[in-house]
Parts: sequence; C-alpha cells; structure tokens
Amino acid sequence: MRRLLPVLAILILLGACRRDEGEAGPHEHAAVPAAAGAVYERRWQAVLPCADCAGIDTELLLIQQGERREYVLTESYLGVEDDGDTVFHSQGAWAVSHGFDADPQAVVYTLDADDATRRRAFLRRDDDGLELLDRSGRRIDSRLDYTLRPVVNER
Repeated sequence: MRRLLPVLAILILLGACRRDEGEAGPHEHAAVPAAAGAVYERRWQAVLPCADCAGIDTELLLIQQGERREYVLTESYLGVEDDGDTVFHSQGAWAVSHGFDADPQAVVYTLDADDATRRRAFLRRDDDGLELLDRSGRRIDSRLDYTLRPVVNER
C-alpha cells in the first residue's frame, strides 16, 4: 500500500498536467507557446529564388517570450556585387493567424503586420517548412521553391 500511494499521486499529477484536446503544442501548427517567462526560438533557412541574382540566402528567427513576439530576418543576395553579397537585416514584431484558403486550421506567420510596406507572410506547411506568400498574402504562382526549412539546433 505504501508503494501504491506515491504512484497514485504521480498519476494524478500527470493527469492534471494533461493539455486540453483543443490546445496545440509547439510542433502542431499552432503559434509558438506562450508560457510565462519562457523564451521560445525557432529558426528557418533556405536560398530563395531571385530574379537578378544567384539567390537570396534567407534566415528567419521567430522569438516569443510570453506575449512578446519578435523576429530577426537576414537576407543575403548572392552574387550581386563583385566584392561580395549584399546583406539586409530586419527585425520587428510578428503575429500569427489561423485559416488560409479552404483550410481553417492553417497557420500564417506575418512579420510587421501593422506596416504594409514591410509586411511579409509565411504559410506554415505540414512538413514544418514556411512558404513565403506574396505581398497580397497569396501563394506565389511559380514552379520555383519559396519554402524556408526548419534549422535543427546542433548543440
């Protein structure tokens, strides 16, 4: 009986910690979790197509701490100048929304949602990639790949 009580207590605690069916975890196409004080970072990278260069090496870092959401975007235009690549850095706030086309469960991350001149949107795909959307928030009509891939930490 003495051994049964600690096991029973642990099972009760685990049951109390169980998440609701409607609550999504960090890898389930939801917004980044917003645990109080916890910092969540997620990084994606790819060389995206470019009309007048060899490609745009793009790296996106999404950071969330509580309710605060920030991004850091680095874009390196490859082969643009004789003395090297042209690099642009931007940062700001990002937002998450649900629903895209006919999929109400789809997740879209929007950078600088309040600034139409800087706004960028990415559709989170089933493979955890982020597909860059056009300035109107629609899929880019092209056979080229505009998808950023998740970067796995090498620690």
